[in-house]
Amino acid sequence: GRGAFVTHAAPTEGLNSLAVRFTVENPDDLSFSRITFDLDNDGATNVTATPAQFVDGKLTVSATYPIGTWIAVITAYDDRDEVIYSARKAIVVLSPAALRAKLKSVYDGMLGRLRVGNVAGALTALTGTARDRYGPVLSQLEATLPSVVDGIGELREINFGIELAELSVVRTTPTGSEQFMLYM
Repeated sequence: GRGAFVTHAAPTEGLNSLAVRFTVENPDDLSFSRITFDLDNDGATNVTATPAQFVDGKLTVSATYPIGTWIAVITAYDDRDEVIYSARKAIVVLSPAALRAKLKSVYDGMLGRLRVGNVAGALTALTGTARDRYGPVLSQLEATLPSVVDGIGELREINFGIELAELSVVRTTPTGSEQFMLYM
């Protein structure tokens, strides 16, 4: 049979006032009367598009989302006003303050577990490759972990994007304060 529409949303996760582009493709030039966009799943149509608005079989609609989790519903109708296609896209917009607190909680939680010798619990904060790499080392240091953790230093700054966080830890050394970067 004829192909259906294809809907993309990008990005679907981000920080504060996230600008999202929805692209609807009609690869097989399927006949339709209109496409509606309910950008926040509240039952009200925010944008209506007709076949004439498609350029080279594509239509792009943009929306900016505040902090929260949103569902955008894209629906295509035929000339009898029956639904012939529907797609839902989840959009997650995070608060920078909440994300910073979450990252700090993961870091502090890992150090707290190490401080009491709970290596297995601390390793849950690491990715698989880091867990494989540092697990044996932490196990060997288990008896001395409380003093090791106490000497790590103070978390001073967290900079982040949606996929990577950079933590700045400052420690006093014999030559003065030194900054160490950790990546999450």
